[in-house]
Amino acid sequence: MKRGIWIVFGLLVVFIIIGLIVWIPWILLFFGETYSDVTEPSLEEMDIITQEAIETGDIDLCKTLIITRSRFNSITYPRYRCIEQVILKLNDENLCNIFLEEYDLEKYYDGCIEKIAIQKLNYDICEDILTSFKQRQDCILKIIQLSNDYKQCDDKLTDPFNKDNCFKSKADYLNDLFVCESINEDFIRDDCIQNIATKNNNFTLCPTSNEGADTCYSVIASNLLDPSLCIKIGNEKVRSNCYKSIIIELQEESICRDYPPTKEDRDLCYYELAGTYLKFLKNRDYCDSIENNEYFEQCKKYYNELYWDDGRYNN
Repeated sequence: MKRGIWIVFGLLVVFIIIGLIVWIPWILLFFGETYSDVTEPSLEEMDIITQEAIETGDIDLCKTLIITRSRFNSITYPRYRCIEQVILKLNDENLCNIFLEEYDLEKYYDGCIEKIAIQKLNYDICEDILTSFKQRQDCILKIIQLSNDYKQCDDKLTDPFNKDNCFKSKADYLNDLFVCESINEDFIRDDCIQNIATKNNNFTLCPTSNEGADTCYSVIASNLLDPSLCIKIGNEKVRSNCYKSIIIELQEESICRDYPPTKEDRDLCYYELAGTYLKFLKNRDYCDSIENNEYFEQCKKYYNELYWDDGRYNN
């Protein structure tokens, strides 16, 4: 009986050893480091090689960079990044084929093609992008925006999102609110209207949606340093930040006394004013103007941290 157990145990050990001999190389290949037949340079050396390749236009120099170190520690990007940068320097989209012919990498090919197309402002090259309709449309949109060739918004763009963004850019370029009306997506149209309104500091043009209007009023109020526009803002946090930005610029107590429509807003304004004055002007009077106990206590705490030897709020 014991002999049989030892035989079984011995066979098990043999199988384990054979298994390790067979599988260890695969385990090391999967988890460990595998090297190409080129010497692995340091990252600093890779940067030097890349820079030399770009300056000389020598793609073969890029190919001396290491392919990969391990499955989970890939550093393939230095070689491909180097090749792409050389191609961009040479400004030749035909060289992008290297990524397909030598490495079978459509992603890098498409990225290379897109960059060359934008660099040349050439719509036709965008059409050579293989894998993504969206990327082709993004490429075309970028060229339209860079060249201000906005007549192409309708002619060359079929993706609704890109077409809306094209009209948005066109409206901004022409400073024409009417163009925003061509946009279908509500949030892009509001953003377009807001851009025109803030660009012209005209709050009457602000979009009608609450969020869009609040942001629009806040930007214009800050541009004009006009606290009366903060009153129009519905969101309390945005309204508070509106007062705060103007307080920091004007540093006037009258902002809090004259403009906030409610006691709560006045307390919030005085709290922001107190923080601004205490920190920047060392004015110690404004905590006492706050009626809200929570803001008053926070203001006292801030005051005591700045002026711990004063004793004013130590009781």
